[in-house]
Amino acid sequence: ALGGLAPVPLLFLLGVIVDDEHRTLFMDWDRKAHTWRPLDEDDDGRRFDVIGLDAVASGTTRAMLCVSASYDVLDSDVRLVEPTAPIVRMDLQDRSTASHWSDAKQQQLAQQFVDTVMALARRGVSEIELFLAAPASLSLRLGTIYDKRNLPGVTVNQFEQADMRKFP
Repeated sequence: ALGGLAPVPLLFLLGVIVDDEHRTLFMDWDRKAHTWRPLDEDDDGRRFDVIGLDAVASGTTRAMLCVSASYDVLDSDVRLVEPTAPIVRMDLQDRSTASHWSDAKQQQLAQQFVDTVMALARRGVSEIELFLAAPASLSLRLGTIYDKRNLPGVTVNQFEQADMRKFP
């Protein structure tokens, strides 16, 4: 069983460490019920809308990947970190802080994520700055599917509302 409450970069790293080589039961903290629970709801069919991938020119080596699965990752905040690299967005349709309770849905979202990363790699991207706004269980899952041997290097940025840079 895998679950945790920690900064997004640490959750993603933990997922990378656990990898996808074991059968894993993902759990998340239910803020309303104040308890850990499995991802046992039905898949609502909502997926990421991928925006900006076609604008990444062949030979581009660095890209910003913004994944909005719960809260919004704003381009204006990302531009404080990197003013010129192309931005690719993955925006979950009708997202909320409670739109992640289906294991089947998370598996599909993770596949979309790795497909997008692979598409960036095919364009020559070797370095990805990841801006991830997602529940803990999805942050962990995305880490488990990220193959650090075969995919571009990734830096996972931590959002800090009080910091002027937002992603220090």
